[in-house]
Amino acid sequence: LATMLEDAGLPPDPGAIAAADGSFGSAMRFAAQDLAPVSRTITALISGGESGVAKRGELARLIGPRADRERVQAVLDLAQALVARAARENGDSAQRARLIDTHAALVSLAAEAPTANFDPGLLPFEIGSLLVAAAPASEPAHG
Repeated sequence: LATMLEDAGLPPDPGAIAAADGSFGSAMRFAAQDLAPVSRTITALISGGESGVAKRGELARLIGPRADRERVQAVLDLAQALVARAARENGDSAQRARLIDTHAALVSLAAEAPTANFDPGLLPFEIGSLLVAAAPASEPAHG
């Protein structure tokens, strides 16, 4: 895919290639929208390694305050791909269930986003909130 992206005049972004899961069309969309920084932020949100509030703000900044429909859809597709990969790779059943629930919520949001009247400034925060919900708990429950 890297060679194909270069031939198309796009940077061979490893994050776009990985998230595309073998699909040249997806890799092209992700690379054309320059989603490498978005990919890193999404990964941080679902891993729970950093403050959810700060990373949601970062995600909103990277998506843009008035992102066009194509960019929002590309971000939602990227988020779905990264969450699905995390679910496939996770061995903890509770964490996998959170990732699956988040994926389902992202699919619903992606279906609604093109026609619903979402505030364009708040939609990136909604995406971030869904991703934070997939993060592992900060500490195990006692009891």
